[in-house]
Amino acid sequence: MPELMLNFTYLFICFVEAATELSDLESRVRSLREQLRKKKNEAEKLRQEQQRKKKEQLRIKEQSLLKQIHVRNNVSYSHCKPQT
Repeated sequence: MPELMLNFTYLFICFVEAATELSDLESRVRSLREQLRKKKNEAEKLRQEQQRKKKEQLRIKEQSLLKQIHVRNNVSYSHCKPQT
């Protein structure tokens, strides 16, 4: 009977250790999922910021080109004024 009790105790200890290991593993998986979620959110924010900056740069370029066109139009027509 004592031998059976030792086997039962050993099995119980193994079970508890396995359960603890499983719990630790589940905790690490949850932590890694949270890290991944944060990284994805960070990447999305960076992508949106890049798009915003690109759009702003294009608007600046557009304004610059419009000004150049305006200047060229004024220069082109200024020498063509009819003489009175």
